[in-house]
Amino acid sequence: MDTRLPSGTPAHVGHGEGAERGLVVIPDIWGLRPLFSDLCDDLAERTGWWVASFDPFAGVEMPGADDPDGFDR
Repeated sequence: MDTRLPSGTPAHVGHGEGAERGLVVIPDIWGLRPLFSDLCDDLAERTGWWVASFDPFAGVEMPGADDPDGFDR
């Protein structure tokens, strides 16, 4: 389930059947994207846990982040 935190930060939550535990998945430098949403859903299904991820860089401009050599500039 895609959602937003009270701060407005995008997040994704996967809910396992009868969830009593939880796990937070912290994305890499490229932030929350379908890879992490799918991972949360898959882990939730396999473990039965709540699994959440969020965009740690929401609203932050990161020049060069889309270019593998961008951080060297």
